[in-house]
Amino acid sequence: MQRWQVFAIVDGLVQLRQVEIGRRSIDMAEVVSGVQDGERVIVFPSDLVLDGLAVEEL
Repeated sequence: MQRWQVFAIVDGLVQLRQVEIGRRSIDMAEVVSGVQDGERVIVFPSDLVLDGLAVEEL
């Protein structure tokens, strides 16, 4: 089973989160748990993004 993760931004810090995926297509996936509506996530993180990293939102 594949485990999916996202980088959420909470109070200016990156937080690595496990998420559960529902339906998906070739270019989109439904996140059914692990983040709440309205939470900010990093969509295309580089390999420099790590759990606990301080970030500035633009």
